[in-house]
Amino acid sequence: ADHGGINKGHGGESDEEINIPVIYYGKGVKKGYKIQQPVYQYDVAATVAFVFNLEVPYSWTSRPVKAAFKGFSEPANLKVGL
Repeated sequence: ADHGGINKGHGGESDEEINIPVIYYGKGVKKGYKIQQPVYQYDVAATVAFVFNLEVPYSWTSRPVKAAFKGFSEPANLKVGL
């Protein structure tokens, strides 16, 4: 996805500028599942580390999107639609 701006600006707050697709594909990924939790660009690195069973540095703020994988659920404290 291109994070470029709409018209002549950049850094707007429209859905087209702030929402981008995140698609996970491969063995163990839930087919056709729509992730409910917010996912941020920096979560991709933690998710890749999770898939390859790599240790994540303590300083990372990212979290793996485990709900995208078979055997895992959305976080128990997830509040959708707030």
